[in-house]
Amino acid sequence: MNPKANSRITFHWNLKSILALLVLIFSAFLLYFHTRDFKLTYLDDNVWILDYHWYLKDIKNVPALFTSPDFLSGVFYRPIQNLSFMLNSWSTGQNVAAFRISNMVVHSFNICFIFLILKAMKYSLEACFWATLIFCVHPLLTSAVVWIPGRTDAFLAFFVLLSFLSFLKYHSSNRFHFLIWHILCFILALLTKETAVAIPVMSFLYIAFFSKDNIKQKPYVWLYCCWALVIVTFLIIRAVILKDSSGVNVAVAFSSMLSNAPAMISYFGKAFLPVNVSVLPILKDLTLTYGFMAFAICVWGLSVSKRRRTSNVLYGFLWFLIFLAPSLVLSFLKHEYRVYIPLFGLLLIFLEMDLFRFDNTVEDSSQRKTVARLICVIIVVCFAGVTLTHSQHYKDRFAFWNNAVKHSPHSPLAQRNLGAMLYLEGDLMQAEKHFQKALELNPKERMAHNNLGLIYVQQKRYKDAEREYNLEININPTYDNVYYNLGLLYYFNGPKQKSKELWQKAVELNPKNAGAYLNLAKLAMEEGRLRQAKEYLDILREKGAIGDEEYQKYLQFIGRIKSNRVIPVEAGSK
Repeated sequence: MNPKANSRITFHWNLKSILALLVLIFSAFLLYFHTRDFKLTYLDDNVWILDYHWYLKDIKNVPALFTSPDFLSGVFYRPIQNLSFMLNSWSTGQNVAAFRISNMVVHSFNICFIFLILKAMKYSLEACFWATLIFCVHPLLTSAVVWIPGRTDAFLAFFVLLSFLSFLKYHSSNRFHFLIWHILCFILALLTKETAVAIPVMSFLYIAFFSKDNIKQKPYVWLYCCWALVIVTFLIIRAVILKDSSGVNVAVAFSSMLSNAPAMISYFGKAFLPVNVSVLPILKDLTLTYGFMAFAICVWGLSVSKRRRTSNVLYGFLWFLIFLAPSLVLSFLKHEYRVYIPLFGLLLIFLEMDLFRFDNTVEDSSQRKTVARLICVIIVVCFAGVTLTHSQHYKDRFAFWNNAVKHSPHSPLAQRNLGAMLYLEGDLMQAEKHFQKALELNPKERMAHNNLGLIYVQQKRYKDAEREYNLEININPTYDNVYYNLGLLYYFNGPKQKSKELWQKAVELNPKNAGAYLNLAKLAMEEGRLRQAKEYLDILREKGAIGDEEYQKYLQFIGRIKSNRVIPVEAGSK
């Protein structure tokens, strides 16, 4: 791999390139900055920002992020994603706007990387600009920017794109420091999301498709060895950390991908014709019509393009498929932010159509450029309009879950969580209807029985509440909050002695359940187990769930109990 100097990838930072990047960054913030004051949707964002703030605000917990499974699902190992939330919590507290602005910043960086990669692949400056601007405003990326937990794929894209850009530089120049950057970003991408395993695949295909060198040359062998070492090491570490979690074997993964394969058609359709975007799409409520229409349009557009490069088209299509395929494993929600990285592959296909070529090699280039610019302007304006409209569905929890129920009426999750929002507003009757609807759609829907139990407690239907909590335990035996809630029911209504056992079960399942620890401490105080009460308080203090002032108040209370025991008051002594 000894490329000639004129074949190396270089970035000419002329005024036009700089202005193009500034316009792209400005466009991203202009489009999304109004969302900074949106409220929480209560789909995972409340967990990160509210429930686990006491844990994430303590920077001392950073090592634990790299030695523990993912917070929300024990089957994943994604420490970089968790670290991003920790850095937000540590630096800005529970400031929701700060979390959203962080997402916008990452999106802006990704836009710059897309622009630079396209330039590296020898597309003209104007083609790079328009393709990147379309990526910037694309409605499918709304959830990755506006929905706070959607940052997973945006952060993944940050490292994937930077890794691929470094690979292109290494491929072009054979300079060792670019290999180091490529591997480092590859490692960080893997620690963000498992989908990053596609980086070596697409890098190898790039060599096979676009390199005139022998793929067995020494610089490439170094690359292959690095990929193998990183992947094997990652899999070993992941297996050790997730040893207590239910794994996913190859047969289950393959079966899941097959059953979810139709979603790829839907994703393809939304990428070209984003007219049916949703906050919570599920396969049962997706239409494949737009996917087939988009495919037909692409085939026609490419067939009439005399200057198309088949290798670029095929590479773009493979990029889309290979980066999207891992998202189909055990995926019951077809989150649109999962198209964040695959969308780059479709941009390559888009740019191979003569109608959107901005170089001077096409006949009647001046006229074609004018038509291409006009079409690009129309696409950008339409996409930006859809994005602005769609972003309003994330402005608060009711807007979010009403949209979810509207577009995914067969989703038990949508029904259940709209019921939860109504419960929080005190509309118990409507909340109960949605919980029951969720159970009609899926008799084993998790948390639905627990939520019905909460309603029945408020209605003082304690026997019904107890039944619902036990049904939840049968369906969802690892859900710590149902043990916590059943413990509260027994604490206030008897038998009180069962509460201790249930709260201990809750903290066994989730050591971060601060409420269960606090109730165990209070119960221990009531029963005179003062040493054990202090042990629970020490745990809470260590975890950051209670502050020093609150901790001292509890200790003073324990001290008063001890004093009363040492010198008891005798009634009628005078």
